[in-house]
Amino acid sequence: QAEVFVDAGPGVLAFEGVLVQTPNKVPVLRDLSFRVTEGQSYLICGPSGSGKTAIARSLCSLWPVGSGQIVRPGGAGSAGGGLTMLRTEVMYLPKKPCSAVGSLSDLLTYPVSLPSGLPREELRRWLRLVDLEHLVDEEQAAAAADCGLELADAAVDWGERLSLMDQQAFGFLRLLYQ
Repeated sequence: QAEVFVDAGPGVLAFEGVLVQTPNKVPVLRDLSFRVTEGQSYLICGPSGSGKTAIARSLCSLWPVGSGQIVRPGGAGSAGGGLTMLRTEVMYLPKKPCSAVGSLSDLLTYPVSLPSGLPREELRRWLRLVDLEHLVDEEQAAAAADCGLELADAAVDWGERLSLMDQQAFGFLRLLYQ
């Protein structure tokens, strides 16, 4: 049997006749084929349950591939090598993005946490892009009311605090930031 993951260089991502299946071997998508090369954008959209997330899971080796080949930067490389290279080439925006526990800066820069956070005015400029600038003032007021903590020290569970729509806005903002 041919290798499932192959490397065609840093500028190519493709599914070639791929059978995407769950860990229990239940088929989700059959004979999936598409190719994206450097400089192209590719939007995968569809109703809930249509297999969008399954594609990302297969791409990242989280779900098995029943047949076909996936061309990705680093090919079958180890989690430290091939997938690290993949992360520099592909961004995944789920319906409900990952939320960090920490400051607004932590939420924007996730998965990286800057030791002293982003400067307040830079954070404000980023949040203005998605009409969430008011959160800077709210976080600052909450931190001041909580024993005078500095802005960067405020630990908030943003998954609980923000609406799904605001979390999605942060997902897009994080994409632009990174």
